[in-house]
Amino acid sequence: MKLVSAAVAAAIGIAPSRSTPTGTINPTTKPTALPTFPLWSGAGCPPEWIEGSVYNAKDLATVKNVVYQCSPLELLFVDQLCGLSSYMPDGSLYWGVAWTRLGSCDGGTIRPTDAPAHVALTDIGGCPEEFSEYMEYEAGDRVQVNGIVFQCKDWPYSIYCNAKGHEPLSPLADSAWTKLGFCEGTMTPSSSPVFVSLRDHDGCPDLFDHDKKYESNDK
Repeated sequence: MKLVSAAVAAAIGIAPSRSTPTGTINPTTKPTALPTFPLWSGAGCPPEWIEGSVYNAKDLATVKNVVYQCSPLELLFVDQLCGLSSYMPDGSLYWGVAWTRLGSCDGGTIRPTDAPAHVALTDIGGCPEEFSEYMEYEAGDRVQVNGIVFQCKDWPYSIYCNAKGHEPLSPLADSAWTKLGFCEGTMTPSSSPVFVSLRDHDGCPDLFDHDKKYESNDK
């Protein structure tokens, strides 16, 4: 089969064939625009949200230049959810339980109005017992870790003093323990023990027997 030139094809009324492209050209996909929110009432952006950090009630955090506030429901422990990955602001199914969206920020970080104040720890004196994960702690109990003294908070926060992940110096310690100060050595008794002199009874009675029934004045 001979090929027909374009000029001859035009003279005899044959439309020139068009070659079919071997590849398909896809239209350019437009990037999905991030949702925009009105600017929040503050200035600049709070620090970025960090998984595992301790957030207190009404603390602020930023995710993709959007400002969020940790729940103020401190008594219901909702604020303790704010650092968990399953409650990441606008990035998890239940984020709205722990966070409130305040609006977008301009990208600049918030500058502190004053230099941070570092409070010196109080000298507690002698050290209480070392914290142990095998002990049961109640409100008011004191422990020490690396020479730092902590006291278990009052109820309802005291229920976390025995919870894993809330140990003193852990990321969630502030929800269960109060840092009191530092200590050195061991705790001394408040007063010297008093020894009472005992009377000599001239000989010893029988040894106590668990299976024997005793009456008043038995020895």
